[in-house]
Amino acid sequence: MNRRALGFFFVFLSGVGPAVADPCVLATFDKPLQGANNVVTRHADVPSSQFPGLWQEGVLEGYFYAVYGNGEGTVAAARTAPAWEIRISCAAGQFECAFTEDGTPPKAANRVAGVVAQCLKGKASPKDEPVIPEPIVPCGLATLEDGSDGKLLQQLLVIAGADPGPLDGFVGNDTRKALAEVLGASSASLGTAEALTALDAFLCK
Repeated sequence: MNRRALGFFFVFLSGVGPAVADPCVLATFDKPLQGANNVVTRHADVPSSQFPGLWQEGVLEGYFYAVYGNGEGTVAAARTAPAWEIRISCAAGQFECAFTEDGTPPKAANRVAGVVAQCLKGKASPKDEPVIPEPIVPCGLATLEDGSDGKLLQQLLVIAGADPGPLDGFVGNDTRKALAEVLGASSASLGTAEALTALDAFLCK
């Protein structure tokens, strides 16, 4: 088989540290790679370049994979005598993982190799990553300082893009007209406090 180095690298923005982090299969290699089956944790009594100490192997999307404790990994057509193989190296001190091919892997195998590389860099698979809630952005009344209901109503109308007239706290014709522009004609029957609540809800929906 012809060996050729791929003309690309898998770049990790989070790979800032000088050393490879614990892989996503944990330092014990007993957490299955997300989505994999037939997963086995293996240990070489006499580590070698081919089997460096502790590793995990299994099948992901129909392809054999192995994740080794030295920051290397493999994706292949089969565990033994594969027709093709992709080797991944995420060595300590490097910010990129290098990919090398033997044979001609199918395009789908490159995606699996990317998943293995993410794992070697200590990154969880997308399903394992924690959901980070979006920051709460203040809206409506939460953006204003205390004041009378009338003045707060007028200030919210300005935020909504209407012209309530002078911001004097007096809910007159101009303020009512602006309120109707924003909330509709039915708002004419609302009291000041009710209008304030309705306008706040409108701006924060």
